[in-house]
Amino acid sequence: MVDAATGARAAKIGAFHARNSDSYRSPFLILNYIAFYNNERPHSALGYLSPREFRQSVTSNVA
Repeated sequence: MVDAATGARAAKIGAFHARNSDSYRSPFLILNYIAFYNNERPHSALGYLSPREFRQSVTSNVA
């Protein structure tokens, strides 16, 4: 017979592995978020434009 503590421990271990089974995708998710944060997210310092939109507005005003 399995005691309750062993069953609870097995449940905790199973839950841990279920949450972390996608850990191989983590680097890709982090890099995608960094790219979004640095290139597409509106920045208050740029007048709430994304860096891409700001770059386009600056280069169109110069040309």
